[in-house]
Amino acid sequence: MENLKDLILDKGRKNIEPRWFMPHQALHDLMTKDVVEKAIRDTEIEHYQISDLTQAVLNGSQKIFAILALIGKPECILKFIEEDNFQHSHLDHRLPLPLERLQRLLPNSNAAKQFYEKQWEFTAPVFTWSVLPRVLEREVILPYIGRDIEMGSGGFGDVHLVEIEPSHQIFWQGSQQNVCLPLRYLFIKLTPNVGYS
Repeated sequence: MENLKDLILDKGRKNIEPRWFMPHQALHDLMTKDVVEKAIRDTEIEHYQISDLTQAVLNGSQKIFAILALIGKPECILKFIEEDNFQHSHLDHRLPLPLERLQRLLPNSNAAKQFYEKQWEFTAPVFTWSVLPRVLEREVILPYIGRDIEMGSGGFGDVHLVEIEPSHQIFWQGSQQNVCLPLRYLFIKLTPNVGYS
């Protein structure tokens, strides 16, 4: 069987910029019990921890575990779990993590920097019907795929028609046909870089 790193790289895709990102559904489909358990068995994690750790990854730590696999540190998932303060919430909901915190969780600053850079590939937003504004950091990778057609411009900006990765939108959960939706407002405010230089 291929190792988890190869499987992850095979499931990702590029957006229109082009920047690589991992679609939510692709990661969910990839992270089966057998795949996760094998990846954990291939580390030096104690045998008695494998079953519980596999379950912990499947219950909301798939993104963090995938990032750790990509940077060659899958065994570090234990440190992330150790510091969850028994919140029993999905570890993935804490992404993106600041570099300072990653430096406490990972064995060296190089691993922390690698994780910091890779996490953006796993945190592409999921768009909803909500018109409430969101503030996105500059590193966020938008799940726009396929085409980018300029529709017009006005005093406040340009209007583009873009295709969104299906698992990154909940406008339409029907068939695979293309659907155009009139969106009144889409405000994206980018924050300055807050990571390392």
